[in-house]
Amino acid sequence: MDAAKLLERAHWMQSLLLDRIQLASHNRHEIQRLADEGRIYATPHWRAGKYLYLIHPSQDGERVREYIGAAPARVAEALKKVENAKNHDALEAETARIERTLDAVHYQLESMIRDLERLAPLDLVTAAAAPGAKLSPSAAVDGDSGARPGRESVTNGLDSALVTKPAIEQLHLSPI
Repeated sequence: MDAAKLLERAHWMQSLLLDRIQLASHNRHEIQRLADEGRIYATPHWRAGKYLYLIHPSQDGERVREYIGAAPARVAEALKKVENAKNHDALEAETARIERTLDAVHYQLESMIRDLERLAPLDLVTAAAAPGAKLSPSAAVDGDSGARPGRESVTNGLDSALVTKPAIEQLHLSPI
């Protein structure tokens, strides 16, 4: 196990999670903006190359056609609302996918945290949880050949590992 590589991946994962959370939040705001601007679920159809009709989805087996005309302002507004509907649906699908993935990652992180907490002595877990807190000297085991200045050994009934104090202090994550 390479502790530096593990910490680098943990930091990268934090950045990636924050990016995905911000993307989902941005998408929700964009979805609301598109909803506020208005949406039209229809297919544009041009007659004679200059008259716009909107063909709405069938209702009770009947196609509904809406005449927009050739007025540039009306045409632009109708086409903008049709585009808003497409973008709205695409953003909703993307946001739902991101949120499902974040829910799965949350579950996996909780499981991983439980596994890690089982390995570390409780005083190390609680000391590392407080920003700027010093590690408990009781976590060290006398006579550990791996102990060097700046390091403190951590043991429990399951396994033994060497933990670098600065590395533990780097694990403090900002609240999301």
